Formats: sequence, C-alpha cells, structure tokens
Amino acid sequence: SRALRVYQTYSNMMNARIRSQMDLGNPFSFTHIRNLKSIDVNNFDDRGPSVVFASPGMLQSGVSRQLFDRWATDPKNGVLIAGYAVEHTLAKEIMSQPKEVVTMEGRRQPLNALVDYVSFSAHVDFVQNRDFITSVNPRNIILVHGAKEEMGRLKGAL
Repeated sequence: SRALRVYQTYSNMMNARIRSQMDLGNPFSFTHIRNLKSIDVNNFDDRGPSVVFASPGMLQSGVSRQLFDRWATDPKNGVLIAGYAVEHTLAKEIMSQPKEVVTMEGRRQPLNALVDYVSFSAHVDFVQNRDFITSVNPRNIILVHGAKEEMGRLKGAL
C-alpha cells in the first residue's frame, strides 16, 4: 500500500533493527496481511478467521457496510468502532447494541455480532505533540501534514 511504500522509501530513517532486517528481506511484507484495493464482497473468502479494516467507518455504505450486513447475524463475528461515530449513522446505532438492524436492502436482521468501541483519534493537539516530541527527543523534526499557518505556529513553538 501507499503508506508502506513511504516506510520502505525512508528505511534509512528506521532504527538499527529494521535497517538490518532490510538487508535480509522486506520487513514490511506481511504473510497474513493483504491490502485489498477493491473487493467483491459476494466472492470474498471468509471461511476462516478474518480481520478487515474497511471504510467508510460510519457503516453507511461501501465495503464496510456490505461486510457488516453479511456478518452481523453471526455471534462469532465482531465490529470494532474506532473513534467518533456520527449521530444517525449505523455505526452510532449499533453502539447501543440493538437486537435488530436494517440492511442496505431494507431487510431487518438480528444483530448477533459483538459490537465494541475504542476511543481513537489520528489527530493530536499541540500538548500531545509537544509531549511526544519531548519524550522522543529527536535531532530533527520534519512537519509534513497540516495547514501552512498551523505548521508555522507549531514550528515556532517547538
């Protein structure tokens, strides 16, 4: 995937253990993890254990919703809502663990899958950034994501 290519490109910035693994092979090539650029849910082989990170996270449409509709009735399955769930979305609805849900086709079906929530945000505030940077104490800091003005303020504060 694109994210892993960034790590592969900048392997010289990795710690010594990762750099030594690069000499033996690609430490970012995982045996049991695949990036599915697209998926035909109807032909997806889910006979064995599967963990799927699918978007969109609100479960309103797309692959996440198709897989949810397919797996929701089986108590061996689970759904993990990671982060904020918007009101009036399926993700928010299932957090209250209703007995039934309505599929995209409008069919009512039981919700037997486990539903759980973890607080997660990919974004941090200035204090969290500062505390992390202080604990790591890097020689160099490269700011790569954010509005130009905010990045300038962060640079000045650091």
